[in-house]
Amino acid sequence: MLAPMVDGARLHAETLTGDFDEALACNAELLATGQEAWAELIAREYALATGSSPPPRGTHAPDAPGAWALVLALVRQAVTGFDAQPLPAPPAHPVAGPLCEAWLALRSGSPAVGLQAASTAAREGGHAALAVECAAVSALQAVRDGDVRAAMKHARRASRMGRTESLPQPEYLAGLVLARVRRTAGYPHLSARILSSLQRTISPHWLPWLTWELVLAGSAPQGEAAEAVTAARQAASQRDERTVDLEVARARMALDGFDAIARDATAIGRLLRTDEDDPVDALPFAAFAGDAYVLCAPDAPGRRIRAAALPLYEHTLLEEEGLKQRRCATLASVLGLAGGVLDEAECFQKVYGFDYVPEMHRGSFDVLLHRSRAMLDGLAELHRESDAVTMQVRAPFAVPDPRSRESVEARLLRALGNGESSARAVAKATGLSVRQTQILLKSLAEEGECAVERRGRELHYHVEDTTFSEPTRVGPRA
Repeated sequence: MLAPMVDGARLHAETLTGDFDEALACNAELLATGQEAWAELIAREYALATGSSPPPRGTHAPDAPGAWALVLALVRQAVTGFDAQPLPAPPAHPVAGPLCEAWLALRSGSPAVGLQAASTAAREGGHAALAVECAAVSALQAVRDGDVRAAMKHARRASRMGRTESLPQPEYLAGLVLARVRRTAGYPHLSARILSSLQRTISPHWLPWLTWELVLAGSAPQGEAAEAVTAARQAASQRDERTVDLEVARARMALDGFDAIARDATAIGRLLRTDEDDPVDALPFAAFAGDAYVLCAPDAPGRRIRAAALPLYEHTLLEEEGLKQRRCATLASVLGLAGGVLDEAECFQKVYGFDYVPEMHRGSFDVLLHRSRAMLDGLAELHRESDAVTMQVRAPFAVPDPRSRESVEARLLRALGNGESSARAVAKATGLSVRQTQILLKSLAEEGECAVERRGRELHYHVEDTTFSEPTRVGPRA
């Protein structure tokens, strides 16, 4: 009696959990029974998990057993590995087909591909890894297109499903996506926490993407693209615009096989350019590029820039200290971004955050204008006439925009996310005094922003992402 033919689909499903023993032992039988696509896919999954060289690409009929899964793996690994090599066409499969199309759209910058039907088919067909991938790719598409709320929903779902199913590679993908969405939403400390955790277990394939996300979350890891944008920021501090352009181009080239990620390098280039009239939303890059300033000049409307770009401009730098000067800086920022003139009521609302009632607030507003004139002496003139407030700029200046600056608390949380834990280490990383750091960390712990534990005589703090759970395995399972 003949032994039953080995099932390539079942063997591949086992490899997704990290168990390669049976699949590798059956490689010859897979080849002998016409399941070459499954055999190549299993070999590629092993290379992905171990960092070894993948097998050469074979030629398989579109309807060959496992061909649909192999094509999806080739597309996914090429895009996430920033590999611009030509890729096969998406297969005629209800899940793998739309997923391939979505990956290719992220690679090229094409419009998003709907994955709801594919996600439903993956769940109903028992394809847990594909269901995780559908959610992760949906999150990447949403965050690329500016819908951070939808991106967060999909990213959380992907992370939770990956953790529940204990599938290492889908978990890594979901973790990277969640970190990206957290940073874009303005939580770089949570992004850094996720990435630092992943760094301890993740397969080598994902490291270029991981190091890129780390540098944008405020860290300084190794990696060509990460090193390039770090060098661009350094060149900006030395007023070397040519090197800024060259390094940004180098980063873009290193990321070129994944347009949704390579757009980051383009955005950073715009943040660091002196001739850019349409500045990008800098929130996703705040940890990398520094605090926000408004640059005001006599011949152009004000524009918001980041601290990393300040050295490229000829200007007088104003700083604010304390609440009184903070209000003055806010007023200058508001008027600068408005082109120098605003209705009195609108100006007040933008500065204070609530509606203007003249009989209640005129006196306070008069005092603010008086103090602001003193702060801007020689640089700009402030006037209030006919219910309008105007600022006429006489000389270029940059003023911090308190509404967009990273708070001290956020800096502390980012230091914790990057792996610091003691008050002394956090103080060193942030430039604050140890005593001030101890007080602020205690307050953050009491508010639930971070956790605290005692180790001997010293308190240690850490941040946790409530969605993310650290993967515990690396490489194939014995």
